[in-house]
Parts: sequence; C-alpha cells; structure tokens
Amino acid sequence: LGGPASPRAKLAISDAQLQAAEIRADGVNATVAFPSLSPLASAPAQLIKIDKVSIGQVDMTNGSIQFEMKSPHAIRIDGTHWGALGGSFSAEPFQFDATNPHVRVTLSVDNIDLKQLLDVFGQGKVTGSGRLTGRLPLMVSSQGVQLGQGALLATQNGQIVVKDLHSGKINRWYDFTFLNFTGHK
Repeated sequence: LGGPASPRAKLAISDAQLQAAEIRADGVNATVAFPSLSPLASAPAQLIKIDKVSIGQVDMTNGSIQFEMKSPHAIRIDGTHWGALGGSFSAEPFQFDATNPHVRVTLSVDNIDLKQLLDVFGQGKVTGSGRLTGRLPLMVSSQGVQLGQGALLATQNGQIVVKDLHSGKINRWYDFTFLNFTGHK
C-alpha cells in the first residue's frame, strides 16, 4: 500500500571480541534490528550483552546495554548494568550525540568495594575500606569527567586514609557511614 518497502537489516553478533586502545570487550552478543537504513536507525529496546569489558585496570563483567540508535550520530541508552569493583553499577537512561559529545549520566552503585575503587583511582594517595551504595551524577566531555551532586552510603562501616602528598605518611583518616559529594555544575 503506497510505495516501495524501506530497506531494513538485522545485525547478529555472537561471542565477538573488540579492542580499542585500553578498552577490550570479550563475549559480545547481540541481535540488532534496523527497520530503516536511510536514515540509519535501530528499533527501540535493542540489547547487547557483554561477558567482560576491561578498561585499564577496571574489569566489568556480565554487562548489558539496552539502547536505541536514533540516527547515525545519536544513541539513547535506556539502561545498562555491570558487575565491577566487588559490587555492581547501573545507569539511568541517557543520550549520546557524537555531534555534541557531552553526556550527563547518573550512575547507581550497589555494594562497591571502596578498597578496590581506591586501588584503581586513588593514585596511591588515598586508601580505604568499606562498601558503598548510592548515586553519582556525572558529566563526561572532552574536558574530562565532572562529579555532580550525589551521595554514597556505607553498607558497612568504612574508613578513608589520605596520605601526606610530600612525605607519603598518613596525614588524616576518616571513618564514615555516609559520603556526600558536591561537584561542579
């Protein structure tokens, strides 16, 4: 009824391995439907499952990403979930547009091991113990990552130790049950 059929396609990925710079993905599986090839767009609620992603020193496992490719430049992430740092994290829906690569995303972390987190990101200046659950709003751009206003709750009592940057000796330690973050807007 009313004209030629629009070209469409389906992309099947089975147990693929991908590598780009410091990022390596193993066990990538998906079947992605593209009801339109001109303009290129996927169907809503497409799902990619990934066994393991390694980014530098961080390993993320049992990942899933539900998404919709709105155009060749814009992707909406409807949900993502990963095991990492002894716990798990997920993200609220967000959009990425390659023509304006500023992403605002809120991460929900569940039972993350603070020691593992600071071993990776503390640069030897901060160590700690405890487990954290909470929300962290982030702004990711070519300028780097900015932390928004968020809070982490200790699911078991924790401690953060800050070393003196000049002597390497312990300068201060903090016991905590709640961490409140205020970032740049």
